Amino acid sequence: MSAAEDLFSENYQIIDSLKETTFFQQIPEDLILEMIPLGTRRIVKVNDVLITQGRENKKILFLLSGKLDVFVSGEIVTTLDKRGDVVGEMGLINEAPASATIRAAEAAVVFEFDRQSIVELGILTSGYFQAAIYKRVGHVLSDRLKKTNEKAKSFERTARQLEAAKLKLEVLNQNLEIKVEERTKDLIDKNKQLESKNEELVASMKRLEEVHSNLSTTLDRVAKLYDQDLPKLDIQLESTGFYEIEKDKDEKTGIRNQIRQVIEGLSPLMDSYRAEMSLSSKKVLLLEKDRKQQTLAKLALGGTGVELHIVDSIESAMDEFRKTTFDMLVLASDYVEFSADIHQMNPELDIVLTTSEELPVYVDYARKFPFIRHVIVRNGEDRTFTLKSISTTVKKLTSNDVFGLGKYLSWGVETHNLDVYRSDQRTDAIEQMEEYFSGLGIRKSVIERCSFVSEELLMNAIYDAPVDECGESLYNHMARTDTIILNEDQKAQFSFACDGILAAVSVKDPFGALDRKTVLDYLVSCYSGNEGRLNDNKGGAGRGLHQLIEASDLVVFNVRSGFQTEVIALFNVDMKVAKQGNSPSFHFFDVK
Repeated sequence: MSAAEDLFSENYQIIDSLKETTFFQQIPEDLILEMIPLGTRRIVKVNDVLITQGRENKKILFLLSGKLDVFVSGEIVTTLDKRGDVVGEMGLINEAPASATIRAAEAAVVFEFDRQSIVELGILTSGYFQAAIYKRVGHVLSDRLKKTNEKAKSFERTARQLEAAKLKLEVLNQNLEIKVEERTKDLIDKNKQLESKNEELVASMKRLEEVHSNLSTTLDRVAKLYDQDLPKLDIQLESTGFYEIEKDKDEKTGIRNQIRQVIEGLSPLMDSYRAEMSLSSKKVLLLEKDRKQQTLAKLALGGTGVELHIVDSIESAMDEFRKTTFDMLVLASDYVEFSADIHQMNPELDIVLTTSEELPVYVDYARKFPFIRHVIVRNGEDRTFTLKSISTTVKKLTSNDVFGLGKYLSWGVETHNLDVYRSDQRTDAIEQMEEYFSGLGIRKSVIERCSFVSEELLMNAIYDAPVDECGESLYNHMARTDTIILNEDQKAQFSFACDGILAAVSVKDPFGALDRKTVLDYLVSCYSGNEGRLNDNKGGAGRGLHQLIEASDLVVFNVRSGFQTEVIALFNVDMKVAKQGNSPSFHFFDVK
């Protein structure tokens, strides 16, 4: 086939394509044949721009295939995808700049005519062509008018909605102004009330300061009476032979006993007072990441005068040690490895390990770091004991006086002390405790636990604690039914007290043989199911330590090695807050 024949065939294919369109259906075929040589078949790629809005357009294009997007002011207004869709037709009429941008939405084929060529050929003056052009223009203008009307209606709806929203906002604004005025007035009234209360608080603080000053003055006088006046009076009476004069000797002996009873009665008061006074100059660093425990520490030590520093990282702790000299470091088990560095820097610093972990974990810590002489095993859910533990621990160690169950009870609570010389005195001592607690209205179940623990503690003080000068046990090999009579310097002291929240029993012995290693070994033995393994060939069953910890809410071991041991057992009077679970809860203090 020749080139001419190819061109003829192609032209007829284009004619067939164009005649299928609405625009060319009303134009004679001979006119279409005249137009074909003036046009160009053009293939456009996706995103190719055919016409640009605002620029002069000298072309009219007919879509043969594909899609063209129509943009006005950057926004797409329609998509042309029908064969024969026309673009650029307005330019044939008014020669105005293009009113829209035409861009290919996908690959497309268009047939393109140059306006000047159509004008020169005279096709533009053809009635058929003019009718088709104006009909097309009419459709375009009609579509545009329709869309314009739709937009106008949309604008009207939006305007009405905006107007309604404006009215609502005006109402809301008026209501808001009213509420603001009311709130402002309310705040002004409350501020006046706060100012009034602040004045009352200031006045109350002044009264408290006066009371505190008077109390301090009174306690200072009591301290002078305790330390100087009463002992001095007793010595003077004795040196003058007052007590030896036969006349009214019984009465004079009574006076002497009364003086000594007053001194003895004032002893716990003075111990507590001096411990409180000593706190005002102490600095404690708490290394703890648990926010709850940090808050409890603040609550426990707030108002005591202790300067408490709290950090949650080793880096922060080191910074604090570089700036400040501390009297005590309290650290959670998460940071136990850090204690070695601090001990090396300050061997005399008291380090307290606090933990809520399982027994094997903290026992390993205690064995690995023997310089941590104080261990507090806490129950993270027990707020009462946690608060009491923190404040009491700081007071005990900063005053270098760890002994005495009164430290775990409310200030001023009466403590009952009984000396125990004989193994057969246990029953009588425990009965006195039971009678006292029963008179306070403590539940029978709590008293039974106290009695069980007291029996274990007294048995230990009488049979297990006494040792000779070489540290060898004196009576541990004997049956617990054998009667033991202790010397004056071997006697045990049984104590009990209650402050309405906690009931407490304790036993002290003058030997200090229950060291930290022994306690830890017994705990590991008992809680691994080997109760009694460490007590082979001894009179005890070897389960006493295990049983008293299980029966108590908290057990405190105070030891001055070679001099004194005190074991304190504490019980929540309210059974609802008693210890839950089987994990042992205890404190251990090893003082020099």
